[in-house]
Parts: sequence; structure tokens; C-alpha cells
Amino acid sequence: MSTMSTKDTLPTNRASKHINKTTLQAPKFTHPAPHLTFEYSIHKPTPRILRELKYTFPELPKRVVDELCVVPVMQECVEEMVGIGEAVDEERDVKLENFVTWGRSCVERFRALGFWADLTDPASGYPLYTENSAAPYPDVQGTTALLKYEVQATGCCHVLLHPKWGARVYPTTLFVSAPLDIIKAVLG
Repeated sequence: MSTMSTKDTLPTNRASKHINKTTLQAPKFTHPAPHLTFEYSIHKPTPRILRELKYTFPELPKRVVDELCVVPVMQECVEEMVGIGEAVDEERDVKLENFVTWGRSCVERFRALGFWADLTDPASGYPLYTENSAAPYPDVQGTTALLKYEVQATGCCHVLLHPKWGARVYPTTLFVSAPLDIIKAVLG
């Protein structure tokens, strides 16, 4: 069950910079378990993201696409994700497991209610439930397009820079085709 406090929202001046015409829910926190916190926001996909999603989820019916929402999900990290080494790798593994466990439970709840939902594996970019995916979803680029967060280039990779946590963030994405009130209720 989610518990909210005044520290669970971004300050107004910081949040307003990251709200745009795609934003249905500004970044907020959910606490699905003790010592487990996710920050998420809810968006309508931009035309560019919709083009990407046609390859990631090639068999989506039009009715699902019309109601589709993109939910960037962040976890604060101890280590900067731009780094390399055993501590960074271990933290990535923990954050991946946290997201996949929570994300699967959300997808199962949406599907039990009769709505389409999926999540992408942040390690590969490919969906966990959809078969026949032709291309991975780029979490960092998608989050940047929706929230206007900055990115740090590191060789061939891009690292998301959260406005509060900097490079100490693990970005992931959930996708759902449901009314906003249902999405908010399931995510907490």
C-alpha cells in the first residue's frame, strides 16, 4: 500500500520543468514494500515514441495504441550508473530485480482487470510479455523525450541524469492501455 508524505513529490519549480503536454501524472513516489521506493510519471506517448513502439510491440491493436500510456519508473541508486565495477553491477542487478518483480505484479493486476500492459527489461530493452518484438525500447531516450531530463554521453551509452539524483538513477519503463484512474490505483 502506498504511503505519501510531503517529501514524496518534486518541488514545484523542479517538477514544472518536467511537465509537458504528454504528462498525465507528474513524477510522484510509490512505496510498494518497506525500503522499496519507485518514482513514476504517466504520459501519452509522443509521435516519435509511438513509432518506436510499433517495433517493440508490433502486434498492438489500434484500440490499445489509442489508449496507450508510457510510465517511466525510476529508482534512486547509491552508485552512479555511469560507473563501472562490481558495486555498480551489483546495484544494477538489485534494481533490475526490484523493477521486474514490482512491474510483473502491476502487469498482472492490469491484465486481471482486462487491460493490456507490459514492461521492458531495462537490461535488454525487450518486452517481458510481448513476443515477436522487432526492436528494444530505449528507456533513457524515452524518458528524456517525456520528462526532458538531461543525459550524459559515456562512449556508446547514454546515462539519464535525474534532476535530484543525478546519475544515481536506474530508469525503467512500464506500458499500459487503461484509463488514468485505473493506472493510478494500480501503481499506488
